[in-house]
Amino acid sequence: MSDERDRMRNVSGKDFEKVVDVIGNPVRRRIIQKLSEGPDYTLRLSNELNIHQQLASKHLKVIRNAELVDVVRQPSDKGADKNMFSLNKFYSLQIDFSPNLYNQRLISFNNPQLWISADHYMDKLEDQVMELTD
Repeated sequence: MSDERDRMRNVSGKDFEKVVDVIGNPVRRRIIQKLSEGPDYTLRLSNELNIHQQLASKHLKVIRNAELVDVVRQPSDKGADKNMFSLNKFYSLQIDFSPNLYNQRLISFNNPQLWISADHYMDKLEDQVMELTD
């Protein structure tokens, strides 16, 4: 039987709103995109994204308050310790809407292999739906 940490789960409405609020801002989306490549700290993120360090810090605080990142304090050779930020979960967000239709779903994966499997399954399902509508 799979370990509880490996499970995929639908996320509650409150968590959905937190995630949508975070990704609703283009700067925060860019920060998340950079963090998806690996852990990073505020100064390097601000330099790579060409934004002021204070702005990066402000947005990282919002992302942290939404519990989407972990923060580890690391000693620095050049002065104060650095806060190293890393994404702590794997999410899949889907919103469908049209006249007479609204559907939203946020799924959290603690194991990236589950996300890969689910994404592959959804791609196959989408292909089948497209074949039916052609």
